[in-house]
Amino acid sequence: MDYTPTVRLSLSFLQIPDELVEHYLGRSGFQCPDLRLTRLVAVATQKFISEVASDALQYVQFCILLLSF
Repeated sequence: MDYTPTVRLSLSFLQIPDELVEHYLGRSGFQCPDLRLTRLVAVATQKFISEVASDALQYVQFCILLLSF
């Protein structure tokens, strides 16, 4: 018996759109016709933002812990 999911989750809303990355790369003077490089920059940017947000959350949780004493 094969299982067919009725709901499919899509994480595409978590990705930075190519047009947005190309816009900011263009504003900085970077022009590259290769879409793979644009997407590599998008992934690196997404990882950086994710790490900053994670560090901020850990810091807030630590501050709350200190204030509870």
